Amino acid sequence: GHIRPLAILKTSGAVFALLLTIIFIRDVGLIVIPLSVVAAVFLVDIIGIPVVLYKTEGLDFREFLRSVWLRMSLIGAGLAILFAGMKAAWLPTSWPALIAQGAAAGACAMLAIWYFGINQQERKQLVVQPLQKIFARRSR
Repeated sequence: GHIRPLAILKTSGAVFALLLTIIFIRDVGLIVIPLSVVAAVFLVDIIGIPVVLYKTEGLDFREFLRSVWLRMSLIGAGLAILFAGMKAAWLPTSWPALIAQGAAAGACAMLAIWYFGINQQERKQLVVQPLQKIFARRSR
């Protein structure tokens, strides 16, 4: 089974994030918490899991890098530029403004992933079908 290596990998990622946080929180401040989580997710989900699946299931690692990682990296870079521009143009001065900016950023991220991050089959399988099931249950 490949469940044990994946579980070890996920646990190692959590420990890595915790260690980064403990090591750098005095120097960097609270921002190190989300940065540590992002670093751990990157190492585990973007690099570690494909390597494990390559070894256990025969996943073509180069194809994964080309089709998924490159596409998501470009989306991430585009969103980072957009969010930096949003921050420069619109500095929130109140809680409602901060919430509105977060909602706008979230909407931009969802649209970017919807149009550029997943293909039509993935949209149907991961979004449309589950929503149809939810609404079918509520209409009974």
